Amino acid sequence: VKKQSQVPKHGPFVINVFFLGSSTPPIELVVNNSDTMETVKSKIEFQHGISAERMHLFVGRRQISSNASGKKMPTVGSCGLKPGNELNVAFS
Repeated sequence: VKKQSQVPKHGPFVINVFFLGSSTPPIELVVNNSDTMETVKSKIEFQHGISAERMHLFVGRRQISSNASGKKMPTVGSCGLKPGNELNVAFS
């Protein structure tokens, strides 16, 4: 019997989003592996009204740069996010 991977290749899954230095409670966000980090910011902006331009995303201690010139836009999958993982959001 093959063991199934917990990371879906297709289809949505849930990550936990924590807002650093804010009284905003954590949320669960439904994402896909192929979602860009800009798409993730847009989903957070839509749900909470926080400007995507003010958000800085972190996976663990690593900041995810969403506008690095000349580089491919990072995705949920390329950042290593898996179901139930934490995404931290800091504000500028």
